Amino acid sequence: MAHFPVPDPVRVILQSLSVDRPAQESRSEWTNTAKIIGLGGAQLWTGSAITRVFPNEASRRVWRAWLDDLEGIINTTDLRAACQQWAGPNPTVRVGAGNGRSLPLQGLPASTTVLVRGQWLTVPLPSGHHRLAMLKADLASNGAGEATATLNVDLGEIPATGATVESVNPYVRVRRTDRQTLLHGQVNRFEISFTEAR
Repeated sequence: MAHFPVPDPVRVILQSLSVDRPAQESRSEWTNTAKIIGLGGAQLWTGSAITRVFPNEASRRVWRAWLDDLEGIINTTDLRAACQQWAGPNPTVRVGAGNGRSLPLQGLPASTTVLVRGQWLTVPLPSGHHRLAMLKADLASNGAGEATATLNVDLGEIPATGATVESVNPYVRVRRTDRQTLLHGQVNRFEISFTEAR
């Protein structure tokens, strides 16, 4: 498996992005009540993206080569979840991180609400996976530039202390779900369906 960056991230439009939240339901036929158990760490991002229309063959050629580089479901790429959420700098993971939905951060501007609920972070994990997460609460730093991010998905691994968290241009690392690649014909744009690369 190899990783191929998008030729020009601004030309990609994220059409949909959703998170699958697996759960197990046990329903009583006698009382018709249910017990639901969420499966921690099993959430998975899926979605689709489309490129802006290509004005000429020269620009199509670059993207056609990139799409072929992905080799169907084999290789990965990064698709931006948001562009320039704030001016930065990106924070780093503070001591005490876990594999759940809470992430202690450092290196933020002091006493500031840096990001708000609904904005994104991409967290690098020891396995090489890059986990996209949405903030469930505002990210407000204390006087030392530290804050704890509350996330909408489990990290699934404990990030390394000091790892840089992407907060300016967060992305989701993906692989295509389609094994075939259309490389010829009157193609003025490319559309891909994807799943999170884990």
